[in-house]
Amino acid sequence: MTDRYPDIKMIYSCVGSLGSKRITPETISNPHNLNSPELAVVDGLFGVAENVAIWVTVEQSGHRVLSFIAKYLVILLERESIVTDMHEAYGNIDLNQVPYGTFISGPSKTADIEHEPVMGAQGARSHTEVLT
Repeated sequence: MTDRYPDIKMIYSCVGSLGSKRITPETISNPHNLNSPELAVVDGLFGVAENVAIWVTVEQSGHRVLSFIAKYLVILLERESIVTDMHEAYGNIDLNQVPYGTFISGPSKTADIEHEPVMGAQGARSHTEVLT
């Protein structure tokens, strides 16, 4: 991870070990204390081939705001957990068991009145999906 993002100083990770830069949900219990993480690394539960969306719940991200406030987002996904379409994806979700979940499909982009494009206006500026 540090090879791809060598200048990153604040990494929030709920997966694996990232050495001394690793922050866990246990170390920051209040999401208001997330000090604008530059890079967030989370697990995805399953991906959707139809639109390249990945289902992430609060259990994978630690805090539901994390995927939206990090400058860069990396989602790890098991290759076997990819489903064909959204019909199959919704069949995998038990809303009674999940307090929060969201499909993440890539950075947002918009253009203001002067037609100046902005990437990541409503979330991470870039996403990297890693199949494991």
